[in-house]
Amino acid sequence: MRLVDMFEAVEGNAEEKLAGQISLTENWLVAMGYTSLKRESRGTSNTFYFKEGEPVVFVSYYSKNKESDNIGFTTMDKEFFDDEFRYTDGKVAFSSRENGMKVIVSRAKTNKILCRLMLGINSKNVCVDHKYHCIWLNDSFCIRPCTYSQNNRNRKCSKRRVGDEFDYDPACDFTEKWWLVLCVTMFHEITWEQAKAYNMGGDVE
Repeated sequence: MRLVDMFEAVEGNAEEKLAGQISLTENWLVAMGYTSLKRESRGTSNTFYFKEGEPVVFVSYYSKNKESDNIGFTTMDKEFFDDEFRYTDGKVAFSSRENGMKVIVSRAKTNKILCRLMLGINSKNVCVDHKYHCIWLNDSFCIRPCTYSQNNRNRKCSKRRVGDEFDYDPACDFTEKWWLVLCVTMFHEITWEQAKAYNMGGDVE
């Protein structure tokens, strides 16, 4: 069975499907030779999956402290992981918000949003655009700095188009099929064009 078919075959409600797809991701990364580094504290755990020569790191999150929003994942650049997490006791956490859980990093008794740290953004006047509509994909392939207006245009509900890269593109909306992006960036199972075609109801062949 193809990897994309395995992800599609995971059943259950939204929370159960997410848990199953994260577990499938972790198992496949280990099978592909990724190293796992686990950190636990106060009822929560992170496992970082990384491999030398691969630019993206996958991080799973589990919490025993909450009945809901107790599982998640994120991605980050390998270079950022090496600098900020690999040789420290650093962890990522998830903070609930209306449209999902944002990924945060605790630093010096303050919480920083991971995507802003990844891009080195300090100004409140600069936004982060999650290009593929999944706020958990935070490696540099998936995020970019933008203006407030550009960020608003790259939304499903936006009707404004100016003909640039920030116009909403349904083929690049991986809200439900976030794992297709990983099939490109980490599993190297499909091309980017195949991922977009599959996302729109086509096949990867």
